[in-house]
Amino acid sequence: MSTQPTPVISDPQRYAGLYAYDFDGHISYGYTANETALLKKTPEYAKGQALLIVSVDLEGRMALRGVSLDELSVEEGMIFAHNTAESAATSFDTLRQLADETPVPHPVRVESAVWTDHDPPHAVVLSYRSHASQNISHWLLNVGFDGGDHVSCGIAELSDFRIANPDHITTCDLRTRFRYTSRPEREVLDSVHLPVQRP
Repeated sequence: MSTQPTPVISDPQRYAGLYAYDFDGHISYGYTANETALLKKTPEYAKGQALLIVSVDLEGRMALRGVSLDELSVEEGMIFAHNTAESAATSFDTLRQLADETPVPHPVRVESAVWTDHDPPHAVVLSYRSHASQNISHWLLNVGFDGGDHVSCGIAELSDFRIANPDHITTCDLRTRFRYTSRPEREVLDSVHLPVQRP
């Protein structure tokens, strides 16, 4: 992971969790995951390097980490399985409250479901892009969340949960530090020359 000076951006800390893209000639900052995946899939820019903006310090320097196209596209998750519906409901509500107080660093969806053929059967599930797994784990530790009678995590585990087609009770997106909407393809491609995508 490298640290780079930040270009001129108002409130640069809001860029933490977004992406930079090294076009092998210049670096542009401030892409969403979907926009970055688009650049990786565009033949003209496919050889460029996608960089997650892990954090931005008080002096405005960005900590960057390279990410692959798979990490940008693949969904991973954590499954907190509970013995009772009551404890699962409490876990779900606690996650929402914790995110309201301390927003998550990346987009995360939380689901509450009954996983009939699984023991324990009541599941609270977090899902997010694969590259975000370390930061989500750190967030859970920092906010003190340890819910669940059994915990599993990973790409395969989330896939198994999806394939089982559990009965969903409720779903919501946790509050993030900053929420950005991905732009249309043409707008992204027309602005690659700009050093800052969201000034």
